[in-house]
Amino acid sequence: MKLSPSYREYYQKSMIPMGVNDQNTYQTAGEENDSRMLLTHWLVALQGEPENPDSDFYVWRVIVYPANSEGSFKWNDPYYASPPHRCIQKAIEFARTIETCAKSDNLINSFSQKIS
Repeated sequence: MKLSPSYREYYQKSMIPMGVNDQNTYQTAGEENDSRMLLTHWLVALQGEPENPDSDFYVWRVIVYPANSEGSFKWNDPYYASPPHRCIQKAIEFARTIETCAKSDNLINSFSQKIS
Protein backbone atom coordinates (compact mmCIF):
# COMPACT_ATOMS: atom_id res chain seq x y z
CA MET A 1 0.00 0.00 0.00
CA LYS A 2 1.36 3.39 -1.00
CA LEU A 3 1.15 6.09 1.62
CA SER A 4 0.08 9.55 0.58
CA PRO A 5 2.97 11.97 0.06
CA SER A 6 3.71 14.86 2.36
CA TYR A 7 2.39 18.05 0.82
CA ARG A 8 4.05 20.44 3.27
CA GLU A 9 5.69 22.19 0.33
CA TYR A 10 3.43 21.52 -2.64
CA TYR A 11 2.39 24.15 -5.15
CA GLN A 12 0.12 23.57 -8.13
CA LYS A 13 1.55 25.73 -10.87
CA SER A 14 -0.76 25.30 -13.85
CA MET A 15 -3.48 23.25 -15.49
CA ILE A 16 -2.94 22.84 -19.21
CA PRO A 17 -5.38 21.09 -21.56
CA MET A 18 -3.82 18.01 -23.16
CA GLY A 19 -3.37 18.48 -26.87
CA VAL A 20 -4.74 15.91 -29.28
CA ASN A 21 -1.33 14.29 -29.86
CA ASP A 22 -0.48 14.04 -26.15
CA GLN A 23 -3.93 12.70 -25.29
CA ASN A 24 -3.85 10.09 -28.07
CA THR A 25 -0.28 9.03 -27.23
CA TYR A 26 -1.10 8.86 -23.52
CA GLN A 27 -4.08 6.60 -24.17
CA THR A 28 -2.27 4.51 -26.81
CA ALA A 29 0.62 3.91 -24.40
CA GLY A 30 -1.77 1.92 -22.27
CA GLU A 31 -2.51 4.61 -19.72
CA GLU A 32 -6.05 3.99 -18.70
CA ASN A 33 -8.57 6.73 -18.23
CA ASP A 34 -10.53 6.00 -15.10
CA SER A 35 -14.18 5.97 -16.14
CA ARG A 36 -14.93 8.19 -13.15
CA MET A 37 -12.23 10.71 -14.08
CA LEU A 38 -11.71 11.64 -17.73
CA LEU A 39 -8.06 12.75 -17.88
CA THR A 40 -7.89 15.73 -20.24
CA HIS A 41 -5.34 18.09 -18.67
CA TRP A 42 -1.79 18.21 -17.38
CA LEU A 43 -1.32 19.49 -13.85
CA VAL A 44 2.18 20.91 -13.33
CA ALA A 45 3.29 21.24 -9.71
CA LEU A 46 6.35 21.93 -7.59
CA GLN A 47 7.00 19.69 -4.62
CA GLY A 48 9.65 20.39 -2.00
CA GLU A 49 11.04 17.92 0.45
CA PRO A 50 13.90 18.04 2.93
CA GLU A 51 17.19 17.01 1.38
CA ASN A 52 17.54 14.49 4.21
CA PRO A 53 15.44 13.80 7.31
CA ASP A 54 17.43 16.13 9.58
CA SER A 55 17.80 18.96 7.07
CA ASP A 56 16.06 22.32 6.84
CA PHE A 57 17.33 22.56 3.25
CA TYR A 58 14.74 21.62 0.63
CA VAL A 59 15.13 20.13 -2.83
CA TRP A 60 12.40 20.65 -5.43
CA ARG A 61 10.86 18.39 -8.04
CA VAL A 62 8.62 19.33 -10.90
CA ILE A 63 5.79 16.82 -11.07
CA VAL A 64 3.27 16.40 -13.88
CA TYR A 65 -0.02 14.65 -13.24
CA PRO A 66 -2.75 13.79 -15.73
CA ALA A 67 -5.89 15.48 -14.41
CA ASN A 68 -9.51 16.08 -15.27
CA SER A 69 -10.89 19.48 -16.26
CA GLU A 70 -11.75 20.28 -12.63
CA GLY A 71 -8.20 19.67 -11.39
CA SER A 72 -8.73 16.27 -9.79
CA PHE A 73 -5.73 14.00 -10.22
CA LYS A 74 -4.37 10.74 -8.92
CA TRP A 75 -1.69 11.79 -6.44
CA ASN A 76 -0.13 8.32 -6.52
CA ASP A 77 0.22 8.14 -10.32
CA PRO A 78 2.17 11.11 -11.70
CA TYR A 79 3.13 11.02 -15.36
CA TYR A 80 6.55 12.60 -14.79
CA ALA A 81 8.74 13.70 -11.89
CA SER A 82 11.95 15.59 -12.47
CA PRO A 83 15.21 14.89 -10.72
CA PRO A 84 15.56 17.04 -7.59
CA HIS A 85 16.62 20.66 -8.03
CA ARG A 86 18.61 22.24 -5.22
CA CYS A 87 17.34 25.70 -6.13
CA ILE A 88 13.62 26.54 -6.34
CA GLN A 89 14.32 29.05 -9.12
CA LYS A 90 15.80 26.27 -11.26
CA ALA A 91 12.75 24.12 -10.57
CA ILE A 92 10.45 27.00 -11.58
CA GLU A 93 12.41 27.50 -14.81
CA PHE A 94 12.18 23.78 -15.55
CA ALA A 95 8.42 23.86 -14.87
CA ARG A 96 8.12 26.63 -17.47
CA THR A 97 9.88 24.40 -20.00
CA ILE A 98 7.42 21.61 -19.26
CA GLU A 99 4.49 24.02 -19.55
CA THR A 100 5.73 25.20 -22.95
CA CYS A 101 5.95 21.59 -24.17
CA ALA A 102 2.46 20.85 -22.85
CA LYS A 103 0.98 23.95 -24.50
CA SER A 104 2.55 22.95 -27.82
CA ASP A 105 1.10 19.41 -27.50
CA ASN A 106 4.57 17.93 -27.18
CA LEU A 107 4.89 16.97 -23.52
CA ILE A 108 4.95 13.20 -24.01
CA ASN A 109 7.55 13.35 -26.79
CA SER A 110 9.76 15.66 -24.73
CA PHE A 111 9.29 14.01 -21.33
CA SER A 112 8.61 10.35 -21.96
CA GLN A 113 10.11 9.15 -18.70
CA LYS A 114 6.92 7.84 -17.16
CA ILE A 115 7.67 7.01 -13.57
CA SER A 116 6.36 3.90 -11.90
